Amino acid sequence: TESKMKILAVAIVIIVVVAAVAVYFVSGSDNGGEDDGSNIDSQLAVYGNADGNYTIDQNDLDIVNDIIAGNETLADNPLADANADGVVDSEDADLVQTIIDRDPCTMYVHCIGTDDRATSVAIQYPLDNFVLQGTNNDSIICEMGIADKCAGYFYIYENAHSSLVAAGSVDLGGGPRSISEQAWQNFIDLDSDVGVGAIIADAGSGALEDYYASITDSQIPLLRFAASDTYDSISAALTIGFICGSEYEETAYNYVSKCWDAFDYIDNALSGLSDDDRKVFLSITMGRYIAHTESDYTHKAEYAGGLNIGDVDSSFASTYSGDGSTRMQSPEALSNYDSELDYIFSFRTVDYRTDLATFVTDEWDEYKSYYENLDSYENFVIINGMLPQICQTAYAAAIMYPDLVSMEWADDLMQSFVEDSQSGYTMDDVITVFTYDDYQAYTTS
Repeated sequence: TESKMKILAVAIVIIVVVAAVAVYFVSGSDNGGEDDGSNIDSQLAVYGNADGNYTIDQNDLDIVNDIIAGNETLADNPLADANADGVVDSEDADLVQTIIDRDPCTMYVHCIGTDDRATSVAIQYPLDNFVLQGTNNDSIICEMGIADKCAGYFYIYENAHSSLVAAGSVDLGGGPRSISEQAWQNFIDLDSDVGVGAIIADAGSGALEDYYASITDSQIPLLRFAASDTYDSISAALTIGFICGSEYEETAYNYVSKCWDAFDYIDNALSGLSDDDRKVFLSITMGRYIAHTESDYTHKAEYAGGLNIGDVDSSFASTYSGDGSTRMQSPEALSNYDSELDYIFSFRTVDYRTDLATFVTDEWDEYKSYYENLDSYENFVIINGMLPQICQTAYAAAIMYPDLVSMEWADDLMQSFVEDSQSGYTMDDVITVFTYDDYQAYTTS
C-alpha cells in the first residue's frame, strides 16, 4: 500500500542519516549455512524476507525464483535463503510459499547468537508460549498488546509491564541482570507444563549466560534482539509481532509505523539545522555511568540530531570508545568536558506510577553531586528509559531543539503508545522527562 511504501522510503532516509551507527545485522550463521560475508539490514528479520522490507509476500517468492533461475544472487538478497542452509533452491521457494499462506512451519529468525554474532534460529510458526528476559523486549510486548502470547518472564517492572501479569504470565523470579538457580528451575518446570516456544531476550543482557549450555541442550530457541537502541528496537518489534502469527502482524505494523513517522518528523524538523547549531551532548546511564561513543544511550540522542561529545573532543573519544559505559569515580570525572557540553542526558529506567518524591530522592538527589558543580548542570535532563525507544529519542530532540520539535508533539507520540498498551496506565502515571527547572520547581514548592 501507499502508506507501507512511505515507511520504506522514510526508512531509507533514516538509514542514510544514521549510517555511521552500527546495526547488529552482521554476517554469520549457526544453522549450517556458509558465511558469505554479507551484511543483512532488514526491518523484518526473518529468513524468506528476500526483499528486506516489512513482510513476506509474492515479491519475496519472485526473488527466490529469480535466484534459482540465475537472474539474482543470494549475496544481494541474503534473507532469500528461507531455510538458512546456505543455498537457495526449491525448498526455499516452498517454505516462502508456506509463509505467504501463513501456514504453520519451521521459520528461521535472524537475531544475535550467544557469541554476539548474528545467527539464524529456528522457531515453530506461529510462536506461542514464549518466555521474556530483559525489560526492553518486555516493554515492546506490552506496548504492542501481545502479552497473551507470553507464558512467563524472569523480571518485569510492576506497573509498566502489568499486562503480562493480567494475561496470566508466570513470574519465574530473578532480576534484570541475574537469574538464580531457583528461577531457572521455575523455567524448566514451566517448559514441562506448557512447552516454551522460545526465550526472547535482550541482547545487551548477560543474565542468561550461565544457562546457555542448558538452553542449547533443551533445544528451546533463544531469540536475542538488540532492543535497547531506537533503530534496532523497530526491527525487534516488527519481527516479534510477525513470528507470533498473522493476527499480530497489523499490531506490529502499526507500532513500527508510528516509529518511522516519528523519525520522519524529526528528520524534517531538523533538515535545515546547520552543523554549528547542533547541540553537543553526553549520555549517562544508571545515574553515574558515562555512556561510550557507540553506546545505545549515545545513539538515542544522536538520532535526535545531537552531536556526541566524542565527535568534538578527541580525548573523550579515545577514553570512552566502544559501546559500553564507565562508572564515574568522582564528581570531577566530567570536569574536562564541561565547557563543551550543551546537554547531559541521563537515561534512567523509572517504573510508571512512581511518585515524584521517590523519583527525586532516588534519581536526582542520589547522583547530583556528580553534576551540580558543572556549568552544564542546568542542562542536565533525566529521560525515562522505560519509555518506548522512539519516545526517548523524541524527547531528546524536543529538549535540544524546542523551536523545531515541540514537547507537545513528543507527549502526543507517547500518548499514542499509552493508548495501545494493555497495561492500564495513563500519561499522568508516567514521568517522561525531568529537567533542572523541574527540580528547582519541586524543591521550592
